Amino acid sequence: MADNTKSKKELKIDTLLADVRSGNSTKAKGAIQSLKVHGDSTVIEPLLRVYTDPKFEDLKGEIHAFLSDIHDETARPEFVRVAEEITELRNDVLNIVWNSKMDFSGYVDSIVALAVEGDFMTTVECLTIIENMQGPFEEMDLIECQMALAKYPEHPSKSEQKDQLISEIALLIQDIERNIEG
Repeated sequence: MADNTKSKKELKIDTLLADVRSGNSTKAKGAIQSLKVHGDSTVIEPLLRVYTDPKFEDLKGEIHAFLSDIHDETARPEFVRVAEEITELRNDVLNIVWNSKMDFSGYVDSIVALAVEGDFMTTVECLTIIENMQGPFEEMDLIECQMALAKYPEHPSKSEQKDQLISEIALLIQDIERNIEG
């Protein structure tokens, strides 16, 4: 029975995503509204792909609002996965994460790593996300942050433009560590 219900849900999501990509703006906007009820974290990547596709420019506001308004904590790992794995979607994902209602403190190490690896705009987005993190933070995550930051001077993405932002991120991580210690 559970498999049958899951299959129905997957079919419903597939149908709604097809409606989003249909080219019919009214149908697409209705499907985005329905995804608020029927969707799950599997819709994040497909919606981001539509969001970044110039032929769906009229849906950008709707999709941005939908993704930024997700409250389901199970969506956090999916946002981070997409940001880490799909470079062409990275800055859009990070912008949505920054605008979201969720706290990504548990992913501070991933966000710092993306800042080190990414271009200037990626680093800007990461800095804003880190500035808005509330904690709590895990000591191991902060150690991972320090390791990523230590690699920055030798990283191919290093630039004068990024140096100041990476310094600000390093200071934020140091402040977080000081607050944990004491």
